[in-house]
Amino acid sequence: MKGDEDMNKRRIFSLLLASILLLEVSGCMPFSPKLTDVALKMMKEKYGVEFTIVERWGGTLSSKSYGYLVTCDSFPDDKINIEVTRMDDGTIRCRDNYLSYFYYEQTKEKLNEIIGTVFQEWKLRYKIQPYLISELISSNASFDEFIKVTSIFISINVCVVDNNTDNKQQNIDTLINLFINNNIFLSCGVFYTNLSNFINIDFNNYQSYMVIDNRYNAICSFALKENGDFLYFDWS
Repeated sequence: MKGDEDMNKRRIFSLLLASILLLEVSGCMPFSPKLTDVALKMMKEKYGVEFTIVERWGGTLSSKSYGYLVTCDSFPDDKINIEVTRMDDGTIRCRDNYLSYFYYEQTKEKLNEIIGTVFQEWKLRYKIQPYLISELISSNASFDEFIKVTSIFISINVCVVDNNTDNKQQNIDTLINLFINNNIFLSCGVFYTNLSNFINIDFNNYQSYMVIDNRYNAICSFALKENGDFLYFDWS
């Protein structure tokens, strides 16, 4: 009888373990209560704003890090990305991309200012990336401090009217130098198209209208490292 009892215990344990692994793989494990509380507390202390967790990403039963998507009254329609890590010495590290939303308009304005120096007619597509900012950057960092630290994570597309000029490379060179001089090291795609296509492009249809349907005459794609070198550069 004892053998049957031990066998039943092993079966129950196996079923429980399988259930836990299934939940873990499917992403349905509940939030780690302690780290959840710590994350919300640290974010509130850092920014003076109340945050609400809406989703968890990453992390397993054996993980030291958990990621969360949170919302706040300042940006109710956006999901801010945070990651909480329990370090080996027991301290907690919290990284996030809240300042990317805080400085979104200022970043977009700066990008438009630079692009407008080079092109007469353009449209900019700039979306905040989910990349996490170092926990070492101050919550009250100035825009210049913020852009210098985080611009490597900026990815933009620019659509311009192709006037069949021969100075495309010169314009791109000028654009790149302006980005570097403003400490903006980013990935960028410049799409040249005709006036008719340019007029019909908006933020919502950009991807399908320009890329999928090939409504461009030329594309220059490049990415800048923090030292000003190219990660890649290509004309097509």
